[in-house]
Amino acid sequence: MVGASLNQLLEFDGQTRTLPLILKCCLDALRDDEAIFKSKTLFRNSPESLPSVSKAEEEWQSPNQPVNMLKHDSDTAAGLLLRWLSRLPEPLISISRQGKFDA
Repeated sequence: MVGASLNQLLEFDGQTRTLPLILKCCLDALRDDEAIFKSKTLFRNSPESLPSVSKAEEEWQSPNQPVNMLKHDSDTAAGLLLRWLSRLPEPLISISRQGKFDA
């Protein structure tokens, strides 16, 4: 799952998805964890500094098998989300549209 293209993840098993499962599960876990409102380190820890992120990534080896991210803490869910985003083979926003987001 980590390092696969968005097209591969959205159309992997013949189902049409609006979000890749890994993204949906990480976002659901963050949304459902009230501790994130008190966290001062969420999205600030490097995913490489958290061994739990590597363990969670291993659980996602099969793209069509969702992992219950609620069993992980919010730092792990955020770290896995950051790792997944950083390893996408192509940018989320195409270069031609990037200028619309510059300050």
